[in-house]
Amino acid sequence: GEVRIGLGNFDYRLGEIMLNAPITDSLAIRLAGRVKYREGYVDNLAGGAAYNGVDTQAYRALLAFEPNDRFRVDVIGNYQ
Repeated sequence: GEVRIGLGNFDYRLGEIMLNAPITDSLAIRLAGRVKYREGYVDNLAGGAAYNGVDTQAYRALLAFEPNDRFRVDVIGNYQ
C-alpha cells in the first residue's frame, strides 16, 4: 500500500491512496483513490470563482484472476 499527501499555495491539497491485497493464491484486489484541489489564481473580473482552479476526484478498483502463468483476467472499475 501507499499513501501520499501534498500541500501548496492557492490552497493546493492532494491526497492519494493505493492498496494491493491478495485474496487467494490466484485472486487479488487493488484499490486506489485520488483527490486534488487548488483554488484558481486568475481573477474573474466578472465575479465568481477565480480561473485555473482544480477540483477532481478519481477512484479505481481492480480484481485480478490468474489461475496459472499463461492466463490472467482483470476486471477494472473507474469513477472520475
